[in-house]
Amino acid sequence: MWDKWDFLSNWEETTPKRVQHGIKAIHQKGQFCEQWWGKRWIEIIDSYNLGERLNRGKRYARAGQVVELNFLPGLITASVQGSRSLPYQVQLTLKTWSEKQWEKVFSYVKADPLLLTQLISGKLPPDLEQKLKSQGIDLFPGKFQDFATDCSCPDISNPCKHIAAVFFLISESLDKNPFLLFEMRGKDQTEIIDNLLSSKTETEEIIEPVTSKNKPLTAEHFWEGCKDKEVPAYYIKPMEYQALLIHQMGPFPLWQANDNFFDWWARLYQYYTKKVIEQME
Repeated sequence: MWDKWDFLSNWEETTPKRVQHGIKAIHQKGQFCEQWWGKRWIEIIDSYNLGERLNRGKRYARAGQVVELNFLPGLITASVQGSRSLPYQVQLTLKTWSEKQWEKVFSYVKADPLLLTQLISGKLPPDLEQKLKSQGIDLFPGKFQDFATDCSCPDISNPCKHIAAVFFLISESLDKNPFLLFEMRGKDQTEIIDNLLSSKTETEEIIEPVTSKNKPLTAEHFWEGCKDKEVPAYYIKPMEYQALLIHQMGPFPLWQANDNFFDWWARLYQYYTKKVIEQME
């Protein structure tokens, strides 16, 4: 279908000035992302129907035409080299969450220890988007109007191919660090982690300390334990994600084995988890 914005944006020379040390997309062919949240970002950008601008932006991202990309709470800035001598300046702002929405997010995550562990380790469970949506909170931008985008190029279409290139590199950044999804909503990673790891919430009830009626254990009777107490029950829940901390650290630069770095660690975790469970049972 003919797109008047694509037609009007074709005025610029099709060959941009090449950049020696630009930020090249990791994925030079095929899909841009491996994790579901990175793929979800691309899926949403595709749904905006940006036409050929999206394909040109993809070529810019893979060619390394983006020379700078910065993430700040609620703001993304970038420099993209086009056909002119100086790079164009791109700015994207995303609607941030209100303090009330942040309180809901923090309370929700802290109430689920597994979710908290996954998030801090750099993983997001696939159902998180829908669970937050049920709380009235959008994790991803639903429509293009959720963004405010600006580029210093003379192209009258918005978004232009320079903005589209930044969209693609954002997806790869999210793939490596899903915390950026939350940072784009208005708080930096340090502040988010501090809130998630704090033991108090505004809705937390004050519990009166209970005075134990049991006599304190002495060295003489330490190994006897408390005979009047039942043995605590427990259950073992298999890990949903393997090697979370290893994934957070990123690829090992000197890894030269035939196996994929993360796959190797995941198999190692699975093996020893099985052994530990066998010992506990």
